[in-house]
Amino acid sequence: MLFRSRPHRRSFINARIQGRIIGRIAAYWVLYHLVLWLGLFVYHFARDRAEAAAGAELLSLGDLYGRFASEYSPVLFCACLILPLFLIDFVRLTHRIAGPLVRYRIALVQLMQGHRVNDVELRKGDLLTEFQMTFNEFLAFYNQQLDGQPQPQQRLTAEQAELLTSVTSGVHEPAQTVEAAAAH
Repeated sequence: MLFRSRPHRRSFINARIQGRIIGRIAAYWVLYHLVLWLGLFVYHFARDRAEAAAGAELLSLGDLYGRFASEYSPVLFCACLILPLFLIDFVRLTHRIAGPLVRYRIALVQLMQGHRVNDVELRKGDLLTEFQMTFNEFLAFYNQQLDGQPQPQQRLTAEQAELLTSVTSGVHEPAQTVEAAAAH
């Protein structure tokens, strides 16, 4: 096996995937809290105006907002306290997706360089395990094709057989580097 399970070394491994998800989650977090803050203030404002209509003292908008902010500042404090925990959890969750994608990408690059890849094994807790089984079945099939062992065709659909033919058409040619293959 080329890829053995090993402990997670770091959780943030793919800025493109994880960064976008974490950025979007953080943006939603900020938007949610802005809407919550505004909604609470509108409620506070309406309640103050209703009390003023009943004879209570009418506060200016600035005084009303100052009182509101001092009363509801613990909401902001708690929101800011929970944000790092929220983001750390999402980094870990997205790592369970990005990690396997990195492993599959490495295996594909090695295949393009002409190396033999027996299978890809994911770590405990990684997601995309359904794809792992299919990917490893493909690797076994591909390796049998490299060895010249015929594989029963009844398991493949016409589209799968066509894809396999296109992938294996240049197998016995000298291995190219990824950079040379990308240049074509």
